[in-house]
Amino acid sequence: MKPMAAINRAIERLKANDFSKDALIEDYSRRKDEFGTMANAVQELHYALANQYELFYEMLESQSVGTLVLGAEDENIVMINHMALELFGLKEESREGLKISDIRARFDEEENAHIREKLDEVRSSNKEISFEERVNHDDGTKLVLLACAKGILLSNHDRVIIVSLTDITEQKKLEESLQILSETDFLTSICNRRSGEYRIEENMKEGQLGMFCLFDVDKFKYVNDTFGHAAGDALLIGIARTMQKTFRTSDILIRLGGDEFVVFAAGIQDTTLGSRVLDRFLGNMSALDVPELQGHRITISLGAVIVTEPEGFSSMYEKADSLMYEVKKKTGNAYIFFEE
Repeated sequence: MKPMAAINRAIERLKANDFSKDALIEDYSRRKDEFGTMANAVQELHYALANQYELFYEMLESQSVGTLVLGAEDENIVMINHMALELFGLKEESREGLKISDIRARFDEEENAHIREKLDEVRSSNKEISFEERVNHDDGTKLVLLACAKGILLSNHDRVIIVSLTDITEQKKLEESLQILSETDFLTSICNRRSGEYRIEENMKEGQLGMFCLFDVDKFKYVNDTFGHAAGDALLIGIARTMQKTFRTSDILIRLGGDEFVVFAAGIQDTTLGSRVLDRFLGNMSALDVPELQGHRITISLGAVIVTEPEGFSSMYEKADSLMYEVKKKTGNAYIFFEE
């Protein structure tokens, strides 16, 4: 091979990131003419690029975050490190020939749509865009990843998207647990007043009307004074369990405080259906047996409002509250519906 052809070939190999040794260039580098000078320059460039590439590769592989580099337009995978493969639930041997479709297959349709939207945002902006994505592994494990993506223009005018990936699964679990704790009544494990009011108000905003019920325990003070506060707590827990047994999982069950409870049953918009549900609830309440009460039976008084148009929690509460005290004039478990 002619010296110039060999030198050109060596340069092409370097451009393709092929840093394997070239015996022919080594031979030409020993020459004292201009071809030897060019071969020496190519040889030095070879060592510099090879060292730089090895250093960059080792740094990339040793990172504790996943790194994925995509072509900005075609989303071809330019580079992916070991941690990114692990986060996506892919094996090391899949790196060779890996396609973006192989990664997209780890996400459900909704997640893929969200990722596409965020990558489009990156393409039209120079800002770093952060978003969360939920990836599915073959063993059924689901990870929550925090992705930080930014578009970069390379010196050859190619544009790429660099995505760094961090596993935030445990952090999200903790956040969700803390949110549940903040929204849950500590004694009964149903909604507390703050979260319950918020959920009902949201239903009103969305036009989800239904039946609003407010009730308390008749002579609850007598229970605490006679059997003790532990027995009173056991009774409140029993009432919450009876509510969960009677009403749907989509219904909003709230302990407002003390012995006062609220139920909002979406979709119940007439007293006929409402009466059927409340009769079943009162029947279950009559069967409630709390050992700590030593056979003492309790009753509740309940006011119910059929909500025909969106209104605030306070308005519904006031209507039901006035009915609840009317019901207390009766004996045994009873309820009254609000009438305009």
